[in-house]
Amino acid sequence: MKGSKMKNCEMTPADIAKERKELFNLLKRSVNKVYSNYPKVIKIQGLEQCVAALIYAQLFQEISASEYADLDLNSEYNKNCDSVKATPNFPQGVRPDIILHKMRSNEENKIAIEFKGWWNNNSSKDIKKLKDLFSNNLEYRQ
Repeated sequence: MKGSKMKNCEMTPADIAKERKELFNLLKRSVNKVYSNYPKVIKIQGLEQCVAALIYAQLFQEISASEYADLDLNSEYNKNCDSVKATPNFPQGVRPDIILHKMRSNEENKIAIEFKGWWNNNSSKDIKKLKDLFSNNLEYRQ
């Protein structure tokens, strides 16, 4: 079904639910493959960026073989077109660990992912960042 993907503004609630499920399954499959193939890395405390990079690489493969292949998968991406990706809680900008979107546009923002290692319980900043990005009041949520 390559090319059947619609822009966010053209989607019905049923389309959105279906797409969320598809994207969640791509991410879940990627995470499961990383956990299966790199158990030693997962168990070592302090390797959050390493694990995020492995998941990014696996997700890139999954996305490339999906109907979302024409979108951009980026890591630590902090741009909103030509400016900084600012939000109310982060006026200096945010950098999601991984984002699936169309670069230089806000019409097809699909996923923003933040990672936290199993040893780190302080996710309040990441949660605030994701809430800002998915707020109906910002242009990122189209």
